[in-house]
Amino acid sequence: MNKKIKVRFHLANGENYMKWQVKYPDGLTTYVDPMEKTLVMTNAKLCNRPKTAEKIYCGADKTVCAWVSCDDVLMSARSNVDTNKYTAVWFNPRKQINWVDNDGNNMDGKEFKLAFTQGRNVFVQ
Repeated sequence: MNKKIKVRFHLANGENYMKWQVKYPDGLTTYVDPMEKTLVMTNAKLCNRPKTAEKIYCGADKTVCAWVSCDDVLMSARSNVDTNKYTAVWFNPRKQINWVDNDGNNMDGKEFKLAFTQGRNVFVQ
């Protein structure tokens, strides 16, 4: 079984609130401040638990239900890439139960050779 790295936005209260959480298959977890670093993910897939997201959409408390699965994550100093060349994707189960792009297209399960963060946003290529 091919284990993947999982990247998600951490919303639990505490010192890592509003940071990117990177979970490695060996159990190591790191947190990255989105204002300081950019994450570059290779062979990325947008993952979601739609039933959990639907419960949140209907008013349940938020819990983990979406992440980016990838083969590798590179961390670099935050860059100011011209994001107009890329597709922005986002996930907020209070507004939509799927990963979506800016046109509202369902992006759940879509795979990309490259995904990266800029601040709190995710972009794909």
